[in-house]
Amino acid sequence: MIDIAANALLSYLLHSSLLLGLVALLDRSGWLARRGLAEPAWRAALLGAWLSTLIALALPHLPVWSAPPAPPTPLVQSLPVSAAVQQAAPAAAAAPAAAETLANDQAAPGKARPTEEFALPLLLLTLLWLGGATVGLLRLGLQALQLNRQTRHLPDWPDHELQRRAAELAAPQPAPRLRLVADGSPWAWGRSIGLPAWAAQQLDPAQREAVLAHELAHVLRGDAGWRALCRAAAVIGWLQPLNRLALRRLDLLMETACDRWAVARTGAARPLAESLLRCAERQQGAPQAAAAMLGGSPLLTRLRLLMEPPAMSVSPLRHARWWLAGCLLLAALIVPATLLPPGRLAEAGSHWFQQLPAEFSQLVGPRSTLVRTGAPGLSQELRWQGRLQLNETEDEVLAVEGLLRFSEKREGLQREWRMSPQADGGLLREYRVDGVVQPLDDAGRRWIGEMLKIALDATEAPVQRARRVFERAGIDGLQRFVGEAAQDGQRRARIEAVLELLPPGQRGGALQAQLLASSATIRGAFDQRHALQALGEGLDAPPWAALLAQAATLDSDFERAELLVQWAGKLPAQPALVEAWAGVLAGVHSDFERRRVLEAQLRAGAVADWRLPVLHAAANLGAAFEQRQLQQAWLRTLESPASAAVLPELLALAEASRRIDNDFERRQLLVGLLRHAQLGEPALLQAVLKSAAGIGNDFERLQVLQALATLLPADGSLDADYRRLSRGFSPHERGLAEQALDR
Repeated sequence: MIDIAANALLSYLLHSSLLLGLVALLDRSGWLARRGLAEPAWRAALLGAWLSTLIALALPHLPVWSAPPAPPTPLVQSLPVSAAVQQAAPAAAAAPAAAETLANDQAAPGKARPTEEFALPLLLLTLLWLGGATVGLLRLGLQALQLNRQTRHLPDWPDHELQRRAAELAAPQPAPRLRLVADGSPWAWGRSIGLPAWAAQQLDPAQREAVLAHELAHVLRGDAGWRALCRAAAVIGWLQPLNRLALRRLDLLMETACDRWAVARTGAARPLAESLLRCAERQQGAPQAAAAMLGGSPLLTRLRLLMEPPAMSVSPLRHARWWLAGCLLLAALIVPATLLPPGRLAEAGSHWFQQLPAEFSQLVGPRSTLVRTGAPGLSQELRWQGRLQLNETEDEVLAVEGLLRFSEKREGLQREWRMSPQADGGLLREYRVDGVVQPLDDAGRRWIGEMLKIALDATEAPVQRARRVFERAGIDGLQRFVGEAAQDGQRRARIEAVLELLPPGQRGGALQAQLLASSATIRGAFDQRHALQALGEGLDAPPWAALLAQAATLDSDFERAELLVQWAGKLPAQPALVEAWAGVLAGVHSDFERRRVLEAQLRAGAVADWRLPVLHAAANLGAAFEQRQLQQAWLRTLESPASAAVLPELLALAEASRRIDNDFERRQLLVGLLRHAQLGEPALLQAVLKSAAGIGNDFERLQVLQALATLLPADGSLDADYRRLSRGFSPHERGLAEQALDR
């Protein structure tokens, strides 16, 4: 029995290392996330390792019709040289080397054999594994029984409106029962959802609905059963360190999937993020609830995913190449990081916010606001309750409804500003530098003004701020407002806000120069594309040369293509702009994205000056399918038959078709082109014949010749070229070509 258990353990460690290591690499590369396979892949690896182990153990014992039963396999096999010696013992006289080896082996009775060296450690490891697996399964079973018993005795949630809302969200499936829990975090188990009592007092209706939708998603997905099954598989294989990684990854994928479902049903992400942070604050220093003990939730990552849409897929894997090496060698496996202790949640949350590269993170509740931002060597935190009353220049707080606290740590220097209302109607103000109370000097006032700008940027729509700035300081104030933006998202948002605020006729001059200068400093392709798109649509007289020059710096094929699609039909057909446009398009390396731009230019009703540049750009497409698709779209814009005015374009199209290296695609294009050809256009027909000569497939070339035959001039000037192309045909196909010519 111990032999079977030891073989099972070794097989499982091998299979699980390979499966989990492969899934980890695929997940790290993003391949699984792009196809929505991350969660099923991790489940398959975690559970499939045991399935493949059982199959591997059962295969040697299956009956084979043509073979005699195999002898039992020992627990630990001898080294290959010893096995060879034992097989060669009957023929020792004919094999002196083997006999000598055997004699040496037998002459050293005190020397441990390989089997004896490894049997005892393997036996101890197997017993340790079986004991740990038994204890772990018993613990999981007791937790499940305890949770079942507690759930049955919990009272129903007193708010019937929330129960009705649960039924609406779950439709058409039956709604689970909502249970009232004294304390702890919300949880879902079986067909019940537990909501803590504090949620009724500390969460507003939108936040409670977000929590309900999230837990409802767990119920509808059956996450409790999946989580218990995966946890049991990991507990049985507790010697495999990659199991902890798999469980953490699965927990994250389950939670983020439910977050997405909740946001889709409720239509807002912020209430859910606020409720998650509130749960985190409640859990500090408190034991995890029983449901959470069956699978923890990486709250910090979920907050980041909710607050930075649409990137709802992250990979916490690190050092993937080292993990792969460990999986293949069954040694030096990197132990995944353990789950974050609840008592250090707030500390870790602050550290996470500080690592954001100069980007805002904020949570706005019904009565309190928290804003954190950070960069290398810098961390800032702003908290206040209620509304702030500011002076006209928005650089000083005149009144607060509750406690206000601004703090900053910059390169070792720490500042803090506190304000709070007093019972007599006054305000208590306190300014600290490195923990020491000091009088508020000019440097402190400037710092408070900078912190207020951060608070306003984080909590107000840019167009509202722009409107107040414009009312106070006019166009000059808007210029400063745009120029003061420090991050990509701020710059883009302020550019869009100014263009939305000002009517046509007031968007030029120095303000236009400032908008262009601000957009040029944006480094992120997404924000820069949106800023350029807004400038192209909103400026009174867009400086297209400058906009195209900035578009050429975009480092994303999609963003470049999307911008050119939005500008299709708007760019003037000036030679310099056409050349600049072609330069931007040349930076798009994806044939699909390039074709999308060219088709948009055609659909926009491009004037004649744009048609040849579009056609020449189509010839540079690398994929034959994309070339033909674009060129056929170009043909659809012509009248049939086409006028003589577009003969140069038809000739260019016939010439471009020679670059298509796929016979089928070239034939499709040439036949479509001939539908637009006039009878007796020798130059065009000659160009088609030259292109058809490059078609290697006889059937495809015959299709072109048959379409061409009816258009050949009556003087027979092209008949010789026509017949020359049909000489390599079989007699049957050559006869069909001649028949077409005779008609």
